[in-house]
Amino acid sequence: MKELIRKARADREALQRAIPTTRSDLEKAERRYKRAQAWPFRWFAKKKWPALKATVEAKTAELASQEDRLAGSYVDADFALDEHTTAAYEKLASTFSDLVGCGAIWDVTSSRAEDRSRTRSAAGITVERKPVRFGTSTGVDEVLHTEARCLCLQNANGADLVLYPGFVLMQSGWSLALIDLREVTVEFSSCRFLERESIPHDSKVVGQAWAKSNKDGSPDRRFANNYQIPWVQYAELQFGSPKGLNEAYMLSSVEKAKAFALAFSTYQTALRTFSSRTAVADVAAPAEAERPSAPSPAPATPPPSVKMKSVEWLRTRSAVGFEDGQEMILTFCNMLKADAESFNGQSHMPDEWCQLVAGLSTAIPALREFLARSPGAKLAGDVGLREVPKMLHGVFSAIEAAVEPTAVNDPDNRALLEAVQKADAELRG
Repeated sequence: MKELIRKARADREALQRAIPTTRSDLEKAERRYKRAQAWPFRWFAKKKWPALKATVEAKTAELASQEDRLAGSYVDADFALDEHTTAAYEKLASTFSDLVGCGAIWDVTSSRAEDRSRTRSAAGITVERKPVRFGTSTGVDEVLHTEARCLCLQNANGADLVLYPGFVLMQSGWSLALIDLREVTVEFSSCRFLERESIPHDSKVVGQAWAKSNKDGSPDRRFANNYQIPWVQYAELQFGSPKGLNEAYMLSSVEKAKAFALAFSTYQTALRTFSSRTAVADVAAPAEAERPSAPSPAPATPPPSVKMKSVEWLRTRSAVGFEDGQEMILTFCNMLKADAESFNGQSHMPDEWCQLVAGLSTAIPALREFLARSPGAKLAGDVGLREVPKMLHGVFSAIEAAVEPTAVNDPDNRALLEAVQKADAELRG
């Protein structure tokens, strides 16, 4: 898509330079043709009429062609989303519209730790910020056409962020970056900030601090005319991606910022689920030209398959903070337990148990991928990375104890035992 956008931009720039020249040439040709038909020139230039008329027609056709090409020099940025995913995006756009109405929005350009014993400040971190604006639009870019509302986040020291239904666009001049929206991480948190400027109408004052204070918060008596500064509760939104996106914003409304972050996570879940379902459909239904003339014979005994609902569920999720991540990891653990218990008390062949072991072995990688998408859930993830292996070790130990007595004389059970032991060893490693 980046190459398509660059080509469309280059075509538009070339055409926007060429069209005024062609229009000027057409006007000149029309004037010459009219003058040749006017009295008294018509008596002397009658033989030139066909050539002059042909020039006018050629320039008219050239101008129409250039204008048609200019009108067609765009990239369709709309995605054929299903109803559920479209509704999730509309909810995201709605919460963003609320976010636009925050009393204040700042781009956090830098932060650094302070030596409180030297500065005598109650704040341990100094934050540099610049006011910015957010907005929504359907006509953000002349090249990218979409019917959806685009979410525009101003960047104080770089390219602005423009969120489309499937990607984030960042551009500055000819420099262009597109980031898959499924790869973007959004981390929400609330913070206390010593506000020395005016307090936004939708923020909350949660305390007071002395401009010059001791470490225990009491006023430093060595400074005359010491005064109090309000602690104000703000929200922080951190946008990131594996490809280098790193942008932080401070917002005056904690509630609006949290609602947006949760809606963003919900939309990402819907988008990942839709993409996964579409990919499966593409594999299951190839084009007619690619289909064999006669169906291939199915194997007599198709290999059994155990689908880990818990893993499939987690692979579409991302969390925006500790509480959100804690809830998702707890849900995942309960679903994983249900996946394992679905085999209890039932008669299964050894190869089916091998499929279960293989499926359960994907739980830890899926959890790590989830945490990579959810930096705000790291603390909750640390607990999950301790508890999930314990659960899996219990399941593997139970299977191993049940199979080991018969593994010596049964090749299938021996293969199952080796698979369980290998999975358990990798778990411990």
